[in-house]
Amino acid sequence: ANTHSAAWPSASTSSNPTLIANGAVTYNRSGANPVATIMPRAGAYGSLSMTLRVTDEGGLWAETTFNVTIANE
Repeated sequence: ANTHSAAWPSASTSSNPTLIANGAVTYNRSGANPVATIMPRAGAYGSLSMTLRVTDEGGLWAETTFNVTIANE
């Protein structure tokens, strides 16, 4: 059963939208461990920070910010 239905990311923000566009996150909520996939723009590389925010049905929210490095391959 999905135990995460009450709170789910409602916003994603990139500190460098030329590398990863704001909102460029997809979510898979199946199973006990939901997964967020962040897709950089084609040919992009460098470092940035991302912020994901979750909001519950009552309007309470929490957010986390983390660093992302995209390797030049």
